[in-house]
Amino acid sequence: MENIEETVLNLHTKLMYEQGIKQQSSPELELRPRNGITSSTIVSLILDIEDVLNIQLDNYIYEIRKCKTISDFILIIETAFSDFRGA
Repeated sequence: MENIEETVLNLHTKLMYEQGIKQQSSPELELRPRNGITSSTIVSLILDIEDVLNIQLDNYIYEIRKCKTISDFILIIETAFSDFRGA
């Protein structure tokens, strides 16, 4: 299985650096603008994750919107990855 947590953390760190936020992503970070997550950047992050993991997250947007932390987000991506690979 892909290391989904590492993938998400790396992509989120890259996104933060692109916005001038010089910190590493971690599971406990909140999905907030101060951590690089806005309505437009979450879309970019989702698209990047879809490309890297070769999955579709369209059916998980509702759950993603409810996420409070990167850890919550990672759990949704892991579920989507398992569901997608099992299909």
